[in-house]
Amino acid sequence: MKRVTKNPALRACQSVFTITERLLSLVLENRALRTPIDHPIIVIGPERSGTSFIYALLATHPDVYALTTAADRFPDHPFSASLARRILSPTSTQNYRAVPKTNGEIRGGSFELTEAVRYWARHLGTRSGKWENAPDDFFTEEDLDEATRQTLPHDLKKRQFIMQKKRLVLKQPGFSLKIRYLNALFPDAIFVHCLRNPLDNFLSLLRQKEKFGNPNWGLQIPESMKLRNASVEAQTAQQLAVTYELILQSFHQIENGAARRVVTRYESFETDYARETQRLFQPCGLDVPLDVRAHPELFVASNFRQTTPQSVTNDRQAMQILEKLCEQMGYDFSKTPPGTAFANAA
Repeated sequence: MKRVTKNPALRACQSVFTITERLLSLVLENRALRTPIDHPIIVIGPERSGTSFIYALLATHPDVYALTTAADRFPDHPFSASLARRILSPTSTQNYRAVPKTNGEIRGGSFELTEAVRYWARHLGTRSGKWENAPDDFFTEEDLDEATRQTLPHDLKKRQFIMQKKRLVLKQPGFSLKIRYLNALFPDAIFVHCLRNPLDNFLSLLRQKEKFGNPNWGLQIPESMKLRNASVEAQTAQQLAVTYELILQSFHQIENGAARRVVTRYESFETDYARETQRLFQPCGLDVPLDVRAHPELFVASNFRQTTPQSVTNDRQAMQILEKLCEQMGYDFSKTPPGTAFANAA
């Protein structure tokens, strides 16, 4: 069932795109489907861990295609939406130089970078139904249905072909629990795993839950791994711990998982920007773009927040979970966490 928009302009575009899509498919489809999806880059990590920042950094590369609002608004018109984006977006505004609340700005004109929730809701499916109707976010290769296996890569190839890009970068928080599922779709994918101090990540995640008035906001871990009769704080800490555990398990279960996992630490971009950007781009087979290399002030905010373990929460169960998670992830729980230079940018 196609999504119907109430916006007159978008409704008009959908009507026009329905016609142009058929024409463009007749002319370009065979060529577009020969476009290789070579080592797609998939950004993973729980919400508020820096995934949006990493996604924006990777999208600055001139060879990389990332989804924008064009794909989200027109998920059924890959040729038409991408052609409109290419025509209406001058070259100078196609790269994304920063994320919100830094010293720079996102540049993309009317086609801003997005994790494209509506796009994925349209194109990701499982053998038991649509992705958005699944009981939780954890999928394996057994959940991949044949329709998604065929149509999703074809759709992305069409968009990449029109935009004349060589590489693909994808990001959506739910992907963190879908590594085996995505590996079945893209067997040579590179996964960029964003780590952030669990204490900072925990506080940022709690603020989002409070902002939306939804204690269940964020990744939906399997019901069997949730805590029973626990506080929101403990459930949030468990959400982070289970996400990290399932990510590591998934990499152990896919071919060459360890070699295909690129780890990047959110705080390190503030403390060692040049080295951390190299650690991000090089394993992905990309050079660090000039803007990223020469202008760190566009990506890293000048002010940052620090927290102490004592100020995180008074919930003993939550703190026990976070202490263990800090140890597993290589953060020193006993010392003042480094904070981040862009705490609100993720």
